[in-house]
Order: sequence, then structure tokens, then C-alpha cells
Amino acid sequence: MSYLVNKIKRKLKKYLALTDKKSRDIFRDRVDLFVSLKEKSIDDSRIMEAGIELGIIDFVIYNDKKYPVRTLVLTEKDDDTLHEFKIASEELFFAYGEEINDWDLEAQHIDSEIYFYLEPSAFVLPGKEIAEKHLDIAFKFISEEIATTV
Repeated sequence: MSYLVNKIKRKLKKYLALTDKKSRDIFRDRVDLFVSLKEKSIDDSRIMEAGIELGIIDFVIYNDKKYPVRTLVLTEKDDDTLHEFKIASEELFFAYGEEINDWDLEAQHIDSEIYFYLEPSAFVLPGKEIAEKHLDIAFKFISEEIATTV
């Protein structure tokens, strides 16, 4: 796995230097394919680790703990308007507390930025699969944003 991560990290550096949209989109597709290690029965924690190293997975901090988030660019099936949606693992949602009315301001702020919370096993799936099968409605996957704080 380490060899693959290093290879993709080198490609990430090249990606960041690219200026044309087509090349960036092609690279993002390759990153999404790498995340599809899930289909090859690779352990979820190893996929998460690779996603963090590659800059696919970003973080929010709540109560001094880091929680993974990803940003997907999607369109609705019948509309070509691009939307950026942040998704997070359910672990973050559960950390806020049981009653929404009891959430602190920080939890409310973070929650307002998250479109959807996924089970940890779904969170590491390729963006296309998440968009089509794991959100509240089916979306068309366009791309995945590279994390800004990694």
C-alpha cells in the first residue's frame, strides 16, 4: 500500500501544478479509482489512511477531535447546476449529542456545512458510488475536491 500511496502522492504534486481543467479532472478520476480499493476488500482503515495521505479526505475539528470530511462536486440528475457538498462520517454526527436542541454553537455551525453523514464503511467508497447510492437522493458525480488542509 505504501508504494501506491507514494506513487499517487507524486501524481498529486503534478496535479497541483496543472492548469487545464481536463487534466485536473483526469487526475481526480484516478484518485477516485484509488479510493475504490474498497472493492478489492482492502481494510477500511487503510483506505481512510490512504485518502488522508492523498489529500482526498479533509478534517473538521470538534471538541478537540478530528473528524474526516470529503467534498464532492455533484449535479442533480435533471439539472446541470454544479453543487459542492461536504460529507462526513456518522461519527461526527453522533459526537454532537443525542438531542439537536442541546447541540452547542460549534456543533450547529459544523452541521450547517455538512450535507450528509455516512456510515464509516460508505464514507470510504468512491465518490461516484456515494453520489449515486448513499445520499438522500441520487446525484450525478462530477468530481471530488482535493482537501485544502492536508
